[in-house]
Formats: sequence, structure tokens, C-alpha cells
Amino acid sequence: MTDLITIPEEIQFPLTALVAHIQNTEPFKQYSHARELFNADADAQSLMKQLSDVQNDIRQKQFDNQVSADDLNHLRQMQSKVQENTVIIKYAQAQQEAVGVLREINAQISEMIGTDFAALARNTSC
Repeated sequence: MTDLITIPEEIQFPLTALVAHIQNTEPFKQYSHARELFNADADAQSLMKQLSDVQNDIRQKQFDNQVSADDLNHLRQMQSKVQENTVIIKYAQAQQEAVGVLREINAQISEMIGTDFAALARNTSC
């Protein structure tokens, strides 16, 4: 069962301000824009779905040692198509940059509180 945690009022304002500042960084503005472009591009989404399907198919075949050269060629072709799609590439790059900013923020918070903030947050047991 998940307990609903209420953020203390004295933390809510600075947290809201931090989120607003993060959203106003250039990497996050670029990420939001790239995500919008990706979500509006049916071809890009279809390519990603096709790539995911091919990858899942190959994973299943690996369990049975039935991956063929044709399967691997098909995978390479799908990867090439994805890598040629500028909407997908820009989205992936923007996402990586945004994640980099979050990692920097996490590192700063960790340093300030004297413990690994992300590890503490995801830790579910002692």
C-alpha cells in the first residue's frame, strides 16, 4: 500500500520555485519543445513503435536461440531509420541534456544534505 505524503507547507514554496526555475532552463525548454514535436509527429512515433516491436521480437527469439541474420538485419535497418529521423534525434538529445541538468541538481542537493538524495528517495527498505 502506498501512503500519500503531504509536503510540508514550509517546503512547498521553495519546491515550487525550484520546479519553475528548472522548467525555465534552456535544456528543459528545448526538451519540452522537442517532446511536443515528437508527440505531434506520427511518423516518428511509428518508427519508435516499430523499433520497439523488432527489439522485443528479437529478445523473445534469443530465449529460444532462434535469432536469424534476417532478424538482425531488420533490426539494423530499423535503427538506421530511427537515426535518420531528425525529430527523434533532437528529442533524444534534448532529453539527455535535460537529464544532465537533473543529475547536476541531484548532486547539489546530495552535497547540501550530506547524503545521496536520489538513492535515499528510491530506497524502500533498510
